[in-house]
Amino acid sequence: MNLKKYFLTALGFFILNSTAYADVQFGDSGAEVEELQRLLTEKNYLDGVDGVFGELTEQALKNFQRDNNLIMDGICGAETLNKLRATSENILQFGSMGNKVTELQNILIQLNHLEGDADGYFGAATETALKNFQAANNLIVDGICGEMTFNLLNNAEFLETATITGDGGVAEIGDIIKSGMHGEGVVHLQEILINRGFLDGDADGWCGAATVAAICDFQRSAGLPADGVCGISTYAALENSQYATRDTSWQRAVEAFPKFSKTIFVEATAYSADDPSANSHYTASGTLIRRGIIAVDPNVIPLGTRVYIPDYGEAVAEDTGSAIKGNKIDIAFDTLEEAMQFGRQNLQIYIISD
Repeated sequence: MNLKKYFLTALGFFILNSTAYADVQFGDSGAEVEELQRLLTEKNYLDGVDGVFGELTEQALKNFQRDNNLIMDGICGAETLNKLRATSENILQFGSMGNKVTELQNILIQLNHLEGDADGYFGAATETALKNFQAANNLIVDGICGEMTFNLLNNAEFLETATITGDGGVAEIGDIIKSGMHGEGVVHLQEILINRGFLDGDADGWCGAATVAAICDFQRSAGLPADGVCGISTYAALENSQYATRDTSWQRAVEAFPKFSKTIFVEATAYSADDPSANSHYTASGTLIRRGIIAVDPNVIPLGTRVYIPDYGEAVAEDTGSAIKGNKIDIAFDTLEEAMQFGRQNLQIYIISD
């Protein structure tokens, strides 16, 4: 036997079963709560994981304790945790060994999530591969093969139709980004995550395990489900990163953020119908100049296109201008004062999907 692997496994078992385990209870949050919620979810006592020990988690835990002849106090102590883990026969995680790990590795190899041979030891490479699989299939990205992940991996019908994810596709800026994707969209996302302090290293344009984990970390910080997929709500949270929790302002921001097909970086200026230098109060499309329209280069943004502009809202491309060429737009306001206050800015705008 590989002594290093044996030592790590034995050490992990000792730590997991140590009597020094700190109780997890109402009001707690973090990784320990996530594990508790995952175990309760796998046993159908709870629906989902959010990392916060609230009333639903407390009641679910009491129900589990009642069904397993434990003290029904709603506190997850060492005895309750050991019982939760002991009744999860299919859980595999870092340090696990044996035939079930070999089976898991063979499936991950088949799906191009894992390279090399199945050696029966659940190490860092297997953990990373499993996280990629979980992210690609909208599972909780924790690198632990619990009952939900195990059942999907052993679903013959799923395996017959599963997409091989060695290349998850090219992502343009603004696309929904999942594990295995690559391209400018991933570079852009990684740069934001790096600037926000959620991702280390360089933006390499590949959405691997580190990027998926960074997305999950950001999603947790924004009060979103940590699924590792950068979709509409996650983009909205990145755009409105000042909202640390899902308060009323955050909810309004997400609701106001529409579904979009792509994003464009532009240099934006502003104008108004009451500008003394304006030649007309009408747009090139024949409509009145007013808030909610923009002037564009039709070769870049076709007339009639709906866009979303952060801190402004939705607008429609109805106007043109002699100076509006390439990635430039002119944003209409109701008053000259508003237009002058806006000035000139570099923005990321969103092309709204029909």
